[in-house]
Amino acid sequence: MKSYSKIFKSAICVALAGALGWTLLPETSAKTDHIEELRERQLQVQNVAKSAMPSVVALTDERMTGAGSGVIVSADGLIMTANHVLDALPEKFVVTLIDGTELSAKKLGASCTYDAALAQITDPGTYPFVPLAKAVDVGDWCIAMGHHGGPQVDRTPPVRLGKVWSKGRRSGFLTTDCLLSGGDSGGPLFNLKGEVIGIHSSISANANENRHAPVTAFLEGWDRMKTGETWGKLGTAAILEDSLPWAARGNGAMLGVQLDGNAPSVMDVLPGTAAEQANIQPGDVITMLEDTPIDTTLQLQREVAARKPGDKVKIEVERNGKTLAIDVTLGGQS
Repeated sequence: MKSYSKIFKSAICVALAGALGWTLLPETSAKTDHIEELRERQLQVQNVAKSAMPSVVALTDERMTGAGSGVIVSADGLIMTANHVLDALPEKFVVTLIDGTELSAKKLGASCTYDAALAQITDPGTYPFVPLAKAVDVGDWCIAMGHHGGPQVDRTPPVRLGKVWSKGRRSGFLTTDCLLSGGDSGGPLFNLKGEVIGIHSSISANANENRHAPVTAFLEGWDRMKTGETWGKLGTAAILEDSLPWAARGNGAMLGVQLDGNAPSVMDVLPGTAAEQANIQPGDVITMLEDTPIDTTLQLQREVAARKPGDKVKIEVERNGKTLAIDVTLGGQS
């Protein structure tokens, strides 16, 4: 495979400076302990990038139109990815390594509740792979990789450094400030030991709040997924208690509002979503969905989770002291 050590170093220096909130200054104008910590962190990230990057793969169809990313976790080519990535692919698809090698692969099983899935490279061979972590804690440093924008032979998967900010109280989904974008879905989240701690699941409207299926979700359903079993549905345990900043959604249905913590007060409306099309506005307080009073974010999410894309619902909102009834056609899973 190609050597990317120079690319690693330049990209990682920039990622570190942004993640740590420091400007790279001469040692005479910065505290020595900060400089030493930066150097130590840079070395850790470089080591992870060098050892783990060969296992980060792109997943596409035969026309090389992208779906997302994945990571190889066994020598015989077992791949961890996101379920919504596999959903966008045919049963047999293409896996691209960082050196441009294209391999055939097939879908295995998935836990839809956690957006977690396994796939298998079907071409015989021995492949680079990474180990799995057993646990992750809030505050841990983490490294995100993925084929942002799809596989590119002249560029390795970008390396982004961040921290784990939260774990869902019941779902266990991880939230980090690692910057993600299109094509990263299904890619790996590593700790500083180079172990997989999660798989990229969804990108929020806030670039610093992104969600990852935890490695524990894979470990708990490992045998079932390997045998090809698929179960669960995104929108129950996976999102109800986490108050997604970018939508109230479930069963594939999506409203498209950013809510104010536990209160069903609309902070923002995502462009192109059902909420925008129905003229729901920032500042609206959602008080009713059909015949169900809405007092909390959780209640709203449960009501959306009980419906399907295309369902028409009546939502009541308080706006400037007035009660408005708004007809909304729920959108589909993005």
